[in-house]
Amino acid sequence: MRFLLALTLEGIPPYGSRPNLPVGIAEGKVEEYLLPVKYRDLMDEHFVYECEVTRNSTLDFGDTEYYDFHQCEQMSFWLEKRLSRKNLNKDLRKIFSLLKTLTDKAVELKTGIEIEI
Repeated sequence: MRFLLALTLEGIPPYGSRPNLPVGIAEGKVEEYLLPVKYRDLMDEHFVYECEVTRNSTLDFGDTEYYDFHQCEQMSFWLEKRLSRKNLNKDLRKIFSLLKTLTDKAVELKTGIEIEI
């Protein structure tokens, strides 16, 4: 499981209708955040099927989905609401806090994020 934050879209080739975010040697273009596989079920149950932005996407185990900065803005609002819950699972709080930081940064940079479950 990982999150990719596009720091810039300049020089990144398209893959269909979305940017083909490089990993590894893409210093200065993409930041990669790896998460333990144990979080997959939590993400699937409490994010993919609940968040209005991801609910209509094809995000599933082994899939990647790119969300542009407009979608990141919507996702950020949804995450903010979830993070305000007192009884939020501590692992979800960790994941959602990271994702909120990344979506806010994508909005600021006018780029996007890629999520791989």
